[in-house]
Amino acid sequence: MKVLDLHGYRHHEVPQVLHTFINSNFGKELKVIFGNSEKMKEIVLETVEPYRFKITRVDLLLNRKYIIILAK
Repeated sequence: MKVLDLHGYRHHEVPQVLHTFINSNFGKELKVIFGNSEKMKEIVLETVEPYRFKITRVDLLLNRKYIIILAK
């Protein structure tokens, strides 16, 4: 599983960083860590939504601060 930890990134940087991460690892299981920021989580979910990937919302299930994406 490939992991992208968004700690240290500014909100405006996240969409581009996430698109690059997804496109570089297409076809793999991905983990995106967004931390405690609700705004960061919102940006991540909005950015990945157009891809229509299968997403496991671990943040909802286990109160974790990441999601898992099956990028196929």
